[in-house]
Amino acid sequence: MLDNKHKITSAQLFVFIIVVQIGIGFITLPSAIVQIAAHDGWISILLAGIISTLVLVVIMLLLKRYKDKSIFQITVLLYGKYLGGVINLSIVSYTFIAASLGVRIFTEVMKTSALKMTPPTLLTFFIMLPAIYLAWYGLKAICRFENILLFVFAVVIVFFLLIYKDFRLTFLMPVGGTGIGPISMAIIPSFFGFLGIELIAIIYPNIYDKENAMMYAIAANLFSMTFFVIVLIFLTGFYGETMLRRLEYPFFNIARSYSAPVIERVDLFFVALWFPAMGSSFLNYFFSSYYSINTLFNINKREVFLLIFYIIVALVSRIPKNLVQTNELLEMLNPVGIGLMGFLCLSYLFSFINKRGVDIK
Repeated sequence: MLDNKHKITSAQLFVFIIVVQIGIGFITLPSAIVQIAAHDGWISILLAGIISTLVLVVIMLLLKRYKDKSIFQITVLLYGKYLGGVINLSIVSYTFIAASLGVRIFTEVMKTSALKMTPPTLLTFFIMLPAIYLAWYGLKAICRFENILLFVFAVVIVFFLLIYKDFRLTFLMPVGGTGIGPISMAIIPSFFGFLGIELIAIIYPNIYDKENAMMYAIAANLFSMTFFVIVLIFLTGFYGETMLRRLEYPFFNIARSYSAPVIERVDLFFVALWFPAMGSSFLNYFFSSYYSINTLFNINKREVFLLIFYIIVALVSRIPKNLVQTNELLEMLNPVGIGLMGFLCLSYLFSFINKRGVDIK
């Protein structure tokens, strides 16, 4: 499956990473972090960003040692055919479940904010149509499409500038006043916002200029960290920690505070503008899972499999009874993502013991 339509540059990898990190994960993340670290939540995000960057460096060093091999080939070389096969199936299962839960969250947000009368199952299949279209045209098409989302992120910052008069710096004082304990405890949920860098291990063989991959990957993670910190600082300074704890989607609620002379419902405009970002976030997991299965099992009729895979993901996304159950499942899945990062770091260390397949150049 290593054809030209999946080949990307390191610059496109940059976009791939920030979209998968920012798109869905940060919708409810501010409330969760403030619950623990109060007004110092931004410090927890900063620390989580630094730690995740160090983890990212180790992951990239692992992939660099094996040059053009994906994680599925590396695991077999390191741990053998059978154990490596079990690990590979676990990775595929993780990306599949992440894609399904991402679709469900996207569906719930869209239904709650815009299409309240649309049957949820129909809405699920509808919002996944761009995913199946872009997945068919490959990773290159996905990354090219996601370039437009840089504009969306810029609009968010511009919007904050429009309502800066309601920002209260006193809501962020005193810095560090929450204490080392709560700030440290909030690092783990903050770390969930940086999930997505593990997908690099799946798509790494498709990067043209691998010599620049680490630089762009680090830049992407730092971009996400900076964006997260800016958003959380502004939300905390705008609402205050007490109000922020009560809001389910504070990132969207803040749009209601601004009245434009032309646009009547700025919040709907803001939500609609963010829809492509949410869709692209689950799209990256959807593609990674689809691509992984094709890589492992070398499926010939890919167009038929893509259609079947699309239907299965849509149906599995409807299994949770409601958004509460979906979030509970997501809370169970997020530590698995962190565990996968930890596994990749341990594999890097183990590669110095078992050097089979290592590129010695």
